[in-house]
Amino acid sequence: MNSGSKNGPAVGFEISYLPKLSSTKDAENRQTLLHYLVELVESKFPEVLSFPEELIHLDRASRVSVETISKSLRSMDTDLKNLETDLKNSKVPQGPDDKFYDVMFVSIKSSSL
Repeated sequence: MNSGSKNGPAVGFEISYLPKLSSTKDAENRQTLLHYLVELVESKFPEVLSFPEELIHLDRASRVSVETISKSLRSMDTDLKNLETDLKNSKVPQGPDDKFYDVMFVSIKSSSL
């Protein structure tokens, strides 16, 4: 890429240049960079051609903000700590077979790792 220019030989490009792939032509002005890349992928990396199938959830995932996820995780962490405190404060068994505290405490400890 960029052979003969001050930037060459480049090994990649910024994602903002993707729209220009169809208008960037080779030195003979016969083939676009987009066509070249498609031919290259088809011949050397055919397994990559199925990548759109891996992106089926991308549209829905793009609607979720990182800030919202972080806030939810912090809230869950706080809830787990509160539950742990509640369990410690009420660990007196209600009967001889009462294993609630033991089971829940182990469960909370493994969740907060």
